Amino acid sequence: MARKSLQEIADQLKARIAQGAYAPGQRLLEKDLVEQYGESRGRIREVLRNLVGEGLLEFEEQKGVRIRRFTLKTATDIGRVREMIEGLAARQAAEKQPDETSSLEFERLANRMNAAVEQQDAVTFAQLNKDFHDLIVTAAGNEVLSATLERLRVPLFRLQFYEGMTIANLAERNRDHQEIARAILNARPDDAEEAMRQHVRSGNARLLELADRIFG
Repeated sequence: MARKSLQEIADQLKARIAQGAYAPGQRLLEKDLVEQYGESRGRIREVLRNLVGEGLLEFEEQKGVRIRRFTLKTATDIGRVREMIEGLAARQAAEKQPDETSSLEFERLANRMNAAVEQQDAVTFAQLNKDFHDLIVTAAGNEVLSATLERLRVPLFRLQFYEGMTIANLAERNRDHQEIARAILNARPDDAEEAMRQHVRSGNARLLELADRIFG
């Protein structure tokens, strides 16, 4: 079996963090990760150093590495920046006009999100929400934008997942997605950008409503 790259290991660890496998502030022990991933201590240590550099983890002298805790201010600051960048992604996707494959994927996601709303399946909707935003970034075709947004999104994805499971507003969010998708597929860059920025602003406002429970 081919050896995993450091990036593949990092991506798997980031996915577990995003899904809530680790609590904010929880220590990550090298020996546990060595056993879990079947990798050497040196390679695991390098992955952890990289994730500290990305801001997902933090290092404490004499204590090692732990999951970074995010303050409300940090979360809202990231949210404001995301509003601009995700708006740009929607604009560029509309300017390029998605190809047939991407258009079919927008339709497939729309059908699955509609089903999740009907079933009030907030957990599935949270994952589909991520897939929807990822599809727009792919359609935008801007590697710099994609890399920047990835670094902003990962720390907040766990919060968004939590929000998705606790807020009974799936239908409203789904309507936002439909409006954004229509603007992109109909090559209306101004409308696509504005719809996306409003969508992200609404998400930021929901985080503020949940601030006491999330940031405590």
